[in-house]
Amino acid sequence: MKKILLCASLLALAGCANNHDKEKQQMLSDKKVCDAKYPLVIGEYHKRALCLDAAEFQYVETTGEGNDYAQLRAEARDRLSLQVDNGKLSPEEFQLQLRREVSAGTAQVNSQHAEERQQQRDASLQQLSQSMANLGRSLTPTQTNCTSSGAYGVVNTNCTTFH
Repeated sequence: MKKILLCASLLALAGCANNHDKEKQQMLSDKKVCDAKYPLVIGEYHKRALCLDAAEFQYVETTGEGNDYAQLRAEARDRLSLQVDNGKLSPEEFQLQLRREVSAGTAQVNSQHAEERQQQRDASLQQLSQSMANLGRSLTPTQTNCTSSGAYGVVNTNCTTFH
């Protein structure tokens, strides 16, 4: 019975997987519009960054996934694009710095997500262990033996329960 429940749970979880192909294609299409509307020309970098941000956040809103990553990219892209438009950063430096910041930030977000998943796994295993222990106790037959002794109206009763 336990194996059947475990298999049913795993099949149910497998059915929950969704790779959001339609939403990804829409985001990529929206980003292509940004590329066409705002070419990589000084003075257009920040407008382009805002357009790309909107495309990514639309994906996040639609799927409920990737907010940490979209936020990370948007913050770096917006800040650096303003520096390009203001002449404080070259387009080449923009690309290099954006890659560095996004890469470092992605590693940090991945690490945080890994820690959260490990904590969830640990909590799930603890709950499962507790459930199994409770199930074992409920399935174990119990027996209670009582003995009484006494004299002159005083009776002592001792009971022992066995699992």
